[in-house]
Amino acid sequence: MLEFLRRKAQSPYIQATIVIIIIVFIFWLPKMGGRGPSDAVATVNGEAIGLHEFQRAYEQTVAQYRDQLGGAIPPGLLESLGLKRQVVRQLIEERLVLQGAAAAGIRAGKPEVQAAIQQMESFKEQGIFNLDRYKKLLASSRLSTKEFERGVRTDLLKRKLLAHLAQYAHVSESEVRERFDRAYDTMQVRYTVFDPADFTKAVTVTDQALQKYYETAKERYKTEPQVKVRYLSFPRAADDTAAAFKKANEAYEAIILAGSLDKGATAKQLTPQQTEFFSQTAPAPALAAYPEVVNTALTLKQGELSSLLETRDGYFILFVTERREPTIPPLAEVRDRVVRDFTNDKAKELARQAAEAMLAAVKGGKDFAAEAAAAKKPVRESAAYSQATLQASDLPAPVATAGLALSEKNPLPNTVQADNGRYYLIQLAERRPASEALFAEKRPELTAVLQQEKQRLLLNAWVEYLEGRAKITTNSQYL
Repeated sequence: MLEFLRRKAQSPYIQATIVIIIIVFIFWLPKMGGRGPSDAVATVNGEAIGLHEFQRAYEQTVAQYRDQLGGAIPPGLLESLGLKRQVVRQLIEERLVLQGAAAAGIRAGKPEVQAAIQQMESFKEQGIFNLDRYKKLLASSRLSTKEFERGVRTDLLKRKLLAHLAQYAHVSESEVRERFDRAYDTMQVRYTVFDPADFTKAVTVTDQALQKYYETAKERYKTEPQVKVRYLSFPRAADDTAAAFKKANEAYEAIILAGSLDKGATAKQLTPQQTEFFSQTAPAPALAAYPEVVNTALTLKQGELSSLLETRDGYFILFVTERREPTIPPLAEVRDRVVRDFTNDKAKELARQAAEAMLAAVKGGKDFAAEAAAAKKPVRESAAYSQATLQASDLPAPVATAGLALSEKNPLPNTVQADNGRYYLIQLAERRPASEALFAEKRPELTAVLQQEKQRLLLNAWVEYLEGRAKITTNSQYL
């Protein structure tokens, strides 16, 4: 939430405005304190964030990740992201907004909340709010009306805060002009490309250099965990979806009672299938269509039985017969890979160094074309483009975007631009200003966008200020 603030808050205007905002709110904020329940996930100025609320927010966030990843979350991903801490952080910020708004005299009463809910299309039938539909939809999402209405109230308060901060979000004509020029001026850049492939012949591979490289990069060559499994599958017929579950469930109970997949399968006259060793990147052919099954298999220990696994086509029961843990092989076993990676990395380093050397020379007054010719690199020129037509440049988007910042005063970037392993050195060839008629047309729209950005920036600054004054505790047992 505060990332935008950290990027943009260097402007003297913004810094001065933030100081004004903080001074105003200091006189509105009462002293807050107290002790929250000891079993709370966190407390903010004595107000508890309960375990149920945290679990609800966490489950919703996990569901969002699952949807984005096609239904299967890779093992360890949520832990590596520190997702629980992220969710707690989000809940703390919401509490700060609610408390700060209340202290500043900004309210969102029950009638306002109800009116906002009644305008939501999801709860309407034939254009009219339907209370039964409202309660059923919340129940299907396992949300209480109290939880949902609290979320609506928070959104309303944020909107009111943004509206309140709008009086401080002054946008100058020069700011609008700068944004307009960046978005609508058309330009062309000349450029040359330093491709690592052109430098591979200059790389010398020695045993000493290779060993040193391997020691620093050996984790790259670590093998994946591998498993062999015996499994039962229960395809689901289109005309009888319940039968597959019944059969799978009875088999699973038989396996548990027998203490063995094979014995349970025999009791139900089923024949288990056997895979060879497989990994995440090279799954067993029979299981490859079901990433969730492969992921589960790789998380099981040797001799461990899975739960009853549901897929889009039916059910699986897995038993891991053998498991190979990840290992780092000796250099001799992966020498060819190490040589290839060493050569590629060194060639990339040489390409970067050559591009940076040319940039330094041109910045020092040397001619762009002459330096490119000395480096045996052709000079090309992009097509005319603007921020709205980056693709027209025929340059990679990051390179074309860097070109937008160039001007007659500063025709060279501060650094070379990297994309897909290659390095681009660019120089402004021509910049053509957009028409004044277009500026007059776009001024209201750009002004509104800049005002919204400043409102959000000021809101984030205010939340950061509140956090610095607040008494916040977190319960590590839930993190």
